[in-house]
Amino acid sequence: MSERASDAPGTREDTVRPMRDNRYWKMAATLLVAAFAAVISYNHIYDLGLRYGGDAITAHLLPLVVDGTVAAVSRVMLADYIAGDTPHVLTWFGLAAGVGATVAANVAYGLQYGVEGAVIWAIPPVMFVISAEITMIGFKREAVAPRTHPDAPASKTRLSLAPGPVPSVRAIMREERVGRPRAQQIRAELLGATG
Repeated sequence: MSERASDAPGTREDTVRPMRDNRYWKMAATLLVAAFAAVISYNHIYDLGLRYGGDAITAHLLPLVVDGTVAAVSRVMLADYIAGDTPHVLTWFGLAAGVGATVAANVAYGLQYGVEGAVIWAIPPVMFVISAEITMIGFKREAVAPRTHPDAPASKTRLSLAPGPVPSVRAIMREERVGRPRAQQIRAELLGATG
């Protein structure tokens, strides 16, 4: 019995799968760092909330508001990116405010131990933001990665069979569930077929 071509050593599948698995490991590692940093930041902001007049409930909610803003805004920016939209100015402001607030709160916590304490305790929120953004970059790449090899011949799509005008790039992205480069390629092929 002969081996199938895809099972033979040295085939494209052998090289693509480890790279794909490596990408997931990278994303998992950055998520882990973000989780550790978030726990540290949570405790610091919680402590500050109690120290400056908050009760137990509001002290627990304060870190979720501060660090949660960074996570939520990053997710909104990811959705905008995938849809091909430019993030709104308010989204950028929310990210800057969230980052500024989490760093400021952790520095304020560290100041009780002097300048060195402020510098040391500023590190976890910075690492949280960096890790969270690196993870979002990984999700962006995963979301817009073409599902076919770029050199592969164009396949027939549902859109190529539909009568009427050629759809927009955004409509192709939504209908075919592909990234912008692939949608642009499909649109160019559709324009060539109708022209």
